[in-house]
Amino acid sequence: EQLHGLPSPGFLFVNFMDVHAPYLPSKGAVSPEREYWLREHLRSVLKKGASGAEYSLELKGLYGREVADLDARIGRIWARIVQSGRPTWFVLVGDHGEMFGEHGFVEHGGSNYRAEQEIPFLIAATHRNLDASFSVDPELVDVASTLLALVEGDGAQLHGRDVLHPQAQTRPRLSMRMGGCSLEAEGWKGHFRLHIQDGRTVGELMELFHTAVDPEEARNLLETEPAIAERLSGLLADRLRRDLAPQLEERVLSWGEERLLEGLGYGQAHDHGD
Repeated sequence: EQLHGLPSPGFLFVNFMDVHAPYLPSKGAVSPEREYWLREHLRSVLKKGASGAEYSLELKGLYGREVADLDARIGRIWARIVQSGRPTWFVLVGDHGEMFGEHGFVEHGGSNYRAEQEIPFLIAATHRNLDASFSVDPELVDVASTLLALVEGDGAQLHGRDVLHPQAQTRPRLSMRMGGCSLEAEGWKGHFRLHIQDGRTVGELMELFHTAVDPEEARNLLETEPAIAERLSGLLADRLRRDLAPQLEERVLSWGEERLLEGLGYGQAHDHGD
C-alpha cells in the first residue's frame, strides 16, 4: 500500500537481552559454569571487603564482547533499513548499565550509581542529517516526546522533552528504581530512599555527591553540604508531588504474566500447586 507515493507507515520494536547477565558472548568465549562462578565469586569477595579486581576485569571483558556482538546485530538491522529505501527514524536506547564491583554492587537493580545509570541514547535517520550532539542530556522519558516531535505529533501532555529542539530546557535528572531514586542538578547528585507517607511518595536523602568534580561518586558530602542537600530535597519533593504512583492500585499478576516476566529474567518463581 502506498500513501502519497511513500511506503505505508510502519513501526518496529526490537528488544535485545544479549548485553545482560549471564555474560556469554558468541564463539565460546567462556563456559556458562565459569561465567556463573565469576559473578558469584565476585559477590563473595566484595562481601568480605576485598575488591575482586581480577574477577571484575574478566567479567568486564565478557560484557564488552557482548556489546560488540550486539553492535554487529544492530548494524545488520540498520543496513536492511537503508536498503529498503523508506524514510526511517532509528532510535537506540538502553535501560540500565551493569556493575562489576563498583560501590560493592554486581549486575544491576540495586543502585543509582553512574555505572548502572548511564545508558546509550542514539538517534539516526535514513532521510535527514542530524546534529551530532543533543541540546540537553537525554533521559528515557524523552524518547516518546522526541519521536512525536520528529513526526510532527503532539507530545504536549508528556513529561519528556524533544531533545533535538534548540530551545529544549535542561532540568534535574531523575532516575527511579524500586524503593529509591537519584536526582542530579547543577553539578550535584543526591541518592534518596523512597517510601509512602500519608498517601504520597516521600524521598529521604541518603547520599550527596558533587558530580561536577567527583563523577565516580566516591565522596559522600551529605554531612558537610546542608544547603545543597536541602536544595536537592526540595527539587525532588516538587517532582514527587506530581507523581501518580500513590494513586495507582496494586496490580496482581496472573500466573502466566509471572512466567513471562521470569522468562525475561525478572520476578521470582512461586509454587502455585501445578
